[in-house]
Amino acid sequence: ARWRARILVETSTFYVDQLYASTYVRVLDDDAKVLAAVVAAKEAVKLLRSTTPVRDAVCDALRALGRASALAAQHVALGALSSRREANSLFDAGERAFEEAIALAPDDYSRALDRAGLAELWYCRASGLARGSDLEQFRQVRDLADRSVALTKRAIRALSRLGRDRSAPAATMYKDLGKVCGFVAHFFAEPAHADLARRYLTHALRLSVDVHGLDHSNTFNVARLIGLAADDDVLHRIVLAILDRPALPLPEDDLRDDPAD
Repeated sequence: ARWRARILVETSTFYVDQLYASTYVRVLDDDAKVLAAVVAAKEAVKLLRSTTPVRDAVCDALRALGRASALAAQHVALGALSSRREANSLFDAGERAFEEAIALAPDDYSRALDRAGLAELWYCRASGLARGSDLEQFRQVRDLADRSVALTKRAIRALSRLGRDRSAPAATMYKDLGKVCGFVAHFFAEPAHADLARRYLTHALRLSVDVHGLDHSNTFNVARLIGLAADDDVLHRIVLAILDRPALPLPEDDLRDDPAD
C-alpha cells in the first residue's frame, strides 16, 4: 500500500508541476490531468490512512492533495475547467489537507513546504474571487493576497534558517511571492507592489537558473511571469541579458526573524 501511495503522490505531483510550468491558467484541452491529480492524491491519503501511517508519507500525500485541489479549484473558478464540484469545495478540501500536513509535519523543512503550498492556495482562491464585483469579495481578495504574501515569507525565512535559501523550493517560493505581488499591483493598482514583484521574480529567475538550468521549463515560467512573452529561443537570450545585470536587492525586512515563526 505504501509503494502504491508513493506512486500516486508522484503522479499527482507530476501532473500539477506540468500544469504550473505553463504559467497561465487557460482552458484545458483535456480536463483529465488536473482532475487525475486530485484523485491520485486523494487515493494516496486514503491508502496511507488504512495502514500503519508513516508520518513523512502522509504529509507528502496531504501536500500533493492540497496542491492538486488548489490548482483544480482555480481552474474551475476561472471557468477553465468543468467539474461537478464547486471551486469553494475544492479550495476547502485543499486548505484542510495543508492544515493537517502542517500539524503533522515531521520537521521545519516539511512545514515550510506545506505553508508555502497553503499560501499558494490562498492566492489561487483570491484570483478566482477577483472575477466578481462585490465589495465583500474585493475585501476577501485583498485579505487572501496579504495572507499569501505573509505566509510565503514565513516559509522562505524557515528555508533560510535551514541553509536552503538557494534551493529549488526557495526558487518556487520567490516565484510565487513575485506572482502574488504582481497580482496585487495589477488588481489594486499599487505601483509599489509592481516593484516588489519585479525584485522577487528576478531573484527567482537567478535561483532557477542556478538550481534548474537556463533551459528548464521552470526558468522559462519565471521569465514569462516577469512579462517576457516570447518563444523559447528569444526567452533564452533575454534571460541571459537579465542575468548580466546587477541583482536587484530584496526588501531588508523579508528575512528578519518574526515571533510568529
